[in-house]
Amino acid sequence: MMAELDAVRIGVVGCGYWGPNLIRNFSALRPAGAVMAMAADRDPARRRSVAERFSGVEVVDDAAAIIDNPEIDAVALATPVRDHFEGARRALEAGKHVLVEKPLVTTLEEASELWRLANEHDRVLMVGHTYEYAVAVNYIRNAVNEGMLGELTYIRSLRVNLGVIRNDVNVVWDLAPHDISIMLYVLGRLPVAVQAMGKARVNRSVEDIASITLDFGEDLMANIIVSWRDPQKVRQMTFVGDRQMLVYDDVSVNEKVRIFDKGVDVPRRYDTFGDFQYTYRYGDILIPMLDEQEPLFIECRHFVECCQLGKDPQTGPASGAAVTAVLEAAQHSLANNGSVVDLDEFVDGRVTPEFWKDITQGAGGRRLGRAATRRPEGDATAVVGDGVQRPTRRRAVVVDADQATRAFVADALTTFEPGFDVATAATVEDALEWVESFHPHLVVFNQDSTANPHAILDDLMSRPDGRHCRIVTLGGGAGDSRLSEWRHGALNADVTLNDLLAAVRSVFAD
Repeated sequence: MMAELDAVRIGVVGCGYWGPNLIRNFSALRPAGAVMAMAADRDPARRRSVAERFSGVEVVDDAAAIIDNPEIDAVALATPVRDHFEGARRALEAGKHVLVEKPLVTTLEEASELWRLANEHDRVLMVGHTYEYAVAVNYIRNAVNEGMLGELTYIRSLRVNLGVIRNDVNVVWDLAPHDISIMLYVLGRLPVAVQAMGKARVNRSVEDIASITLDFGEDLMANIIVSWRDPQKVRQMTFVGDRQMLVYDDVSVNEKVRIFDKGVDVPRRYDTFGDFQYTYRYGDILIPMLDEQEPLFIECRHFVECCQLGKDPQTGPASGAAVTAVLEAAQHSLANNGSVVDLDEFVDGRVTPEFWKDITQGAGGRRLGRAATRRPEGDATAVVGDGVQRPTRRRAVVVDADQATRAFVADALTTFEPGFDVATAATVEDALEWVESFHPHLVVFNQDSTANPHAILDDLMSRPDGRHCRIVTLGGGAGDSRLSEWRHGALNADVTLNDLLAAVRSVFAD
């Protein structure tokens, strides 16, 4: 028989909009060992409301009555953002477990100090990123990690409504923490750079509408639009992959997730740039059956379990600090006319290496890596649900004036495991157009029959990802001394299929 877990006596500080929801859920968790004991708020009307709704809860007017009470084991803070750090600091120093509503704090330095205190006092510190406990968001995370959507290329989030206009924080700090936490949770990594622009119309000192762009490196970007000045309440995120697209509508009652078999397909092979034609795919719509539960209930239950068992929470201080870092970068961009903020440079020197490692390499079940700023040098891979990396298709451009040679090389590459999507060009001009639009992993060109092949190297050298392209040259021409700067294979004019495949394997070998 499983031993009965110790009861966790909880006090909630702040009984405005969100506090009563915490009280309601902790009260419902009494069978799991939660004792909703006390609540505090300075507003008499709010105290009366809580006392009427929750008869077993002692209601006080001062948070100190909860924090300093030796009978209280854990404190949940639902106070204004400006009070989060001081309230959490006092509670941790008093030996309490702490749950803080989003965002955790307003600066990385504050997050680092709370992380230190939680470790020093061996207490649970958790942030209320409620959406990470939503069934729909966890479905999306699994769908992305298992490759259901293919390679993600774009995420768009729209979180808008009419009001509530706030004076203590702007719309970025009020609404965007949800979208940022969802993106970091689904992707498992931090953005490379952050950019934000906004406008303040109602209160000229507080932005009430904003657009945030997150650059996750490689070919992935995300855009977040938040507003207090919109006629409709919208809570929608779109995840666009190269295989399928997913729409998450949190306002929908029965169809929160829809997966669209839609996309743009690129024909596998082209002989001239003029032959290029996109194919638009319009397929079925999948609406998965989701066993929905209230995310806040799951979050509160998780907090109680962490307090009882001494577990690291899923949304611990590393999770809260990661979101705070992105929010701070967005605020910095807002204050500097939408300038692009490099996240590493913005964070550098502000927190200890140990804490930054905790943020980027994982804490409490989180694995937030750094987004790559360029294409990987090895094979393109996708990580699927079983954790195994499997190759995805590469892209190649073949340049040769001779049509038969182009066809021979293209056919060989399309059969090469894991295979190439191939574009062919008879001239350097066409080849350069393909390099710009196709971002190839491999370029094959004939040094004898290609006019001005050096222009291809010039173009690749000018591109951030060009140095990581592989090159195979055909023919016996004098070549270019700069080829030594690439992974390069050279073949003579009488190339065989085996010779070509061996050269390709060689330039992609680790």
